[in-house]
Amino acid sequence: MKEHHVLRGSVYLLCASVLLGSAPAPAETSLKTQGNEIVAGIIGIAAAVGVGIGVGVYFALHPTIKGCVSSDQDGLEITNEKDHAIYQLTGAVSGLKPGNVVSVRGRKKPAKGGSSTGAFRVDKVKRTWSACAAPSNP
Repeated sequence: MKEHHVLRGSVYLLCASVLLGSAPAPAETSLKTQGNEIVAGIIGIAAAVGVGIGVGVYFALHPTIKGCVSSDQDGLEITNEKDHAIYQLTGAVSGLKPGNVVSVRGRKKPAKGGSSTGAFRVDKVKRTWSACAAPSNP
């Protein structure tokens, strides 16, 4: 959720800079002064757009997965709550315990060959919740 707030804040900042930067110039200013103000406004808008793009790229390259951690013969894995995809966990996994619901940030690596399990390199454990819910029997 925090990523959405940061991205939303960047959009608000961009909109505010466009609105505040486009105020009409007073009639008594010279054309040179008006030209300098326009250039300054364009530079400010370009900087805000650059920050917005940078934040977006960061969160696109460092996705967050929330899911249930379990163990298998190869180590720890997580089942993503959103799409139920299973990822083999690598990286900073020392604080993870099987049976807990966690939120981790890192990098996804797609499944190779005929495997249905992708890999997820954990850069940071964002949050740990209580035990996973027991699967329901039909």
